Amino acid sequence: MSDDEKAIANFSYIIESLKPKFELTQLEGYRNYLIAGYFNRALVQARLGRIEDARKDVSSALKVDPDSAAVQNLTAWFLATCPATYTVFPSLTT
Repeated sequence: MSDDEKAIANFSYIIESLKPKFELTQLEGYRNYLIAGYFNRALVQARLGRIEDARKDVSSALKVDPDSAAVQNLTAWFLATCPATYTVFPSLTT
């Protein structure tokens, strides 16, 4: 298993562990780590060329806290640096 695959597995574990806790409690700490898990996994997915998986993770992070300036900033950064941005969110890049 490559380092990237191990990272994806670790981020997936974090997401799956925190998601039910956040949904139950809505605590800010859980929210922040959940968002970080989604974005970090998205970055690794994009690096591996798994653009659709990366898009799903970014969308999931946006659903956790759509009004957060930090989430919007990370989404913008992702769109600006993703090697295939036009395939990630075509409506935002045209």
